[in-house]
Amino acid sequence: MADYSSRDKQQASLIVDRLLEFESEPRRREFRIEVDLPPGVSVPGNLVLSDVQSCVRQCTADMRIFKELQSIDVPTFRFADEYVPVSLSYLIAQLQRWPTNIYEQPEQLFWVWQQIPYPRTAEMLQTLRNESEVLRVTWMKYEEVEITFRRLTIEFVATRIAGVERLSRLARQGRRAVMLSFPQRRPGRPVKTPGCNFKVTTNSNGLRVFWSGASYVLPSYFSHPTSPVSSTLQAGQYLFGVDGGAYGNAIQWDHNAIISLPGPTTQVHLNY
Repeated sequence: MADYSSRDKQQASLIVDRLLEFESEPRRREFRIEVDLPPGVSVPGNLVLSDVQSCVRQCTADMRIFKELQSIDVPTFRFADEYVPVSLSYLIAQLQRWPTNIYEQPEQLFWVWQQIPYPRTAEMLQTLRNESEVLRVTWMKYEEVEITFRRLTIEFVATRIAGVERLSRLARQGRRAVMLSFPQRRPGRPVKTPGCNFKVTTNSNGLRVFWSGASYVLPSYFSHPTSPVSSTLQAGQYLFGVDGGAYGNAIQWDHNAIISLPGPTTQVHLNY
């Protein structure tokens, strides 16, 4: 699945450790100081990390909640052979049957979740445990999830570094590139970065498609209605799911595949 060099992985490791370190500095977060990259990191100038930064922030916040509630295990989903940590705010939103248009702005979902008082959070966590089978949640030890999240995030960033370099090189050779615009790091100015066209097909028509980075399950809107639908994503490793139709607001994930972009696969079929 991996399509990156040992140097890419080394650079990604330095970046991810810096992002994790940054989340332990609440004063910097409070004053919205842009995270700086550590010395020795040499990556493409159009490498975007703002989405990775958001996942690190939210996963770190989730882990703080579990620690403060003295929970020894953390929810994950299994995708292929990986157990991927799942956003607590997303799971609660699914339990509460919140409308999935909230996933068009994942930061808003996170903000709503942060306003819930701890006694209510503890109640929701118990409900989540009771509904684990329905939600296909697997509980893993806190320490294991910390290690897994760091490893998967490093793999995601390494894939992006390699992908941006490859797509930028093809663009310099005259290959037409699809360009996206995102903040490079939060809170920073947008930069243009190359993207990958991707198509999703399903068995049923009229479904909405969602994607998530493969290091932390947090859905973002892809496109609708199926089938097929197409959109453009940055380089990285991704998961895909659908809702709507017979599934209502409950997102159904494809638990059999993790897609690396750019790569030989330019589309995926979801059996929903």
